[in-house]
Amino acid sequence: MLLIILMYFYSYFIEQKTKTSQRPDIPQFIWETVPVENGYSNVRIIWVPNFNGNPGSHFFVRYKLKGETIFLETDPEFQSNSIEVCL
Repeated sequence: MLLIILMYFYSYFIEQKTKTSQRPDIPQFIWETVPVENGYSNVRIIWVPNFNGNPGSHFFVRYKLKGETIFLETDPEFQSNSIEVCL
């Protein structure tokens, strides 16, 4: 006796269109110093997105040290609303 089992797999999908890419509205930033063990301080930058328009999806910090001419940039932050910059 031969038993044949046929299984059918259905592909379900939802088709959605996303909005066209646009610049985020201007957010607010709060910064605070964070003391560290070596006697210096780090700086924590807190991103407060503008929820009245397009808040954006992530942020990064672009900064330069006093007397320097080259800007440094953090990696984009997707999960948290703050970045701590080690000076």
